[in-house]
Amino acid sequence: MSALCMLAFSTVVMAAGEPGGKPVLTVTPAAQIDGALSAPMLGAATAGKRVVSVGDHGAILLSDDNGDHFRRATRVAVSSMLTSVVFVDAKTGWAVGSGVPS
Repeated sequence: MSALCMLAFSTVVMAAGEPGGKPVLTVTPAAQIDGALSAPMLGAATAGKRVVSVGDHGAILLSDDNGDHFRRATRVAVSSMLTSVVFVDAKTGWAVGSGVPS
């Protein structure tokens, strides 16, 4: 995990083939998205001097120059649509979103 933040997120799905089955928590890591740098981003926040932006397919973009240039985060814990992000200090933050399990 990056020193920047720990992303806590899970998707709840129903157990297959069991009507009324107990929820099963699954987490699918995000793939590196080729178009992430040009994709629409849905939320942004500052983490100290860093700008963190989040979007679809678990895209997280980072900027250390006030948003002039962005780069992809190398490790993202989920592949769901991320819609909001908030930080309590330069290293601790949460991203939230929604998505349909694949």
